[in-house]
Amino acid sequence: MGWLDYHRAGALPSPPKRSRLGVASLVVGAAAGIVFVAACGAAAELRRAPSTYLRHPVFDLLSAVVCGGAAAGGALGIAGLVQRNRRRGLPFAGLLLNAALLAGVAVVHEWARVPGP
Repeated sequence: MGWLDYHRAGALPSPPKRSRLGVASLVVGAAAGIVFVAACGAAAELRRAPSTYLRHPVFDLLSAVVCGGAAAGGALGIAGLVQRNRRRGLPFAGLLLNAALLAGVAVVHEWARVPGP
């Protein structure tokens, strides 16, 4: 009698399934990461011309989109972590990615305020 026979008979519990919320957290974080790269480009432009910092709506819009996406992805990651009978690796990775994006936005926002050389 092999493993499959025991599994069919219900003697062994099935392994936990992959967390769909964790996958969603990673996807939202990856999309926010792409927008974050664009925000970094806008921040580099602001460092070249610091007088336009307060009048640069593109940078503010990109930062808001990244923060909103990272917050939504973080919420999905937390929801994925508290699910029962689900794996916890992907939600944890999504939570870390989204937390890093939020910290990155704060760093880039301050970096854009300081005039470049």
